[in-house]
Amino acid sequence: MGSNIANICLVIGTAAIVSKRTIRVLYDLVSVDLPLFMGSAFLFTLMAWDQTFSRGEALLLVIGYIMYLFYILKSSDEAASEVLTPQNFDGTETAPTDGIAPPTSAAGQMREGLILLLSGIFIFLGAQYTIDSLIRLSEVLNIGREVIAVSAVALGTSLPELIVTINAASKGKAEIAIGNVLGSNIFNIFVVIGIPGLIQPLPVPDAVIIPGLPTLISASLMTFFIAQDNKVTIWEGWLFIIFYAWFVGSVFNLL
Repeated sequence: MGSNIANICLVIGTAAIVSKRTIRVLYDLVSVDLPLFMGSAFLFTLMAWDQTFSRGEALLLVIGYIMYLFYILKSSDEAASEVLTPQNFDGTETAPTDGIAPPTSAAGQMREGLILLLSGIFIFLGAQYTIDSLIRLSEVLNIGREVIAVSAVALGTSLPELIVTINAASKGKAEIAIGNVLGSNIFNIFVVIGIPGLIQPLPVPDAVIIPGLPTLISASLMTFFIAQDNKVTIWEGWLFIIFYAWFVGSVFNLL
């Protein structure tokens, strides 16, 4: 949950601020991913309210993600078929255009696969060392693990999304941040909670209930309404950052 809050407020906020132009939100994200993003947040809140995730609830989450994957695959196949067989205004199919990019060579595919593998290894190592250091710091400062988990450790798990967002925004492609956040949050709730919940029921500590759940719902609603006009401005980005600063201050009783 802390990772989802960081994804929404910190990642989207950073993308809007670092980007030199207004972030455009794709129509498919608004019409498909955004409602499921909101639904997963509400479902998570309802399931966590009794302070435990049962195996039955975990199973429902996993089934929900499987349905989401099937929908994504179906949508991808339909989009690919539309590109390969464009139609005239009278509905008749035309031959594929010459503008379609040729397939990547075998050497290029191996190179991209190697880069992806190495990147995944470094992300794993970086996140692992970051989280271990934060846990040791919590022991030194005598701060509860649930507080560290919902704030510092959650921030550590969101570092890959944050780095990708900053890199994309610096290249003028900050739009990737929205899809990255929506997909990551849906995955976190359906899979990261669902699969461990199948092994054994998961207890929900008080620090997750307050102020975590209200913050998650508020940030999700804010994302839903901001994205309705298919864009995120720099001022809305600053609003996300302020929202995250309030959340961290509340967790550590600084405000």
